[in-house]
Amino acid sequence: MERDEFVKGLKHHFNIDNIIKFTDESVWIISRTYVLNIFTFDDYLHEKFGEYEEERGMSMANLIEKEYSVDAKIWVENAIKNK
Repeated sequence: MERDEFVKGLKHHFNIDNIIKFTDESVWIISRTYVLNIFTFDDYLHEKFGEYEEERGMSMANLIEKEYSVDAKIWVENAIKNK
């Protein structure tokens, strides 16, 4: 994913400004593309919503769709897959 799209998606969908924290450094170093660090993002969601897997019985995708939007869920899927 290009930098502008990555920045815009984090800000628009999740109101996140710190792209460095959420960038998968290993992919960026090799390919200079932005991929969402799923582990850091999961930690972020846990900080906001608690143990959603156990407490709500929800997957990350379901939580994002419910708390944010379908578009946010699609953005995350694309940011993980580097599309």
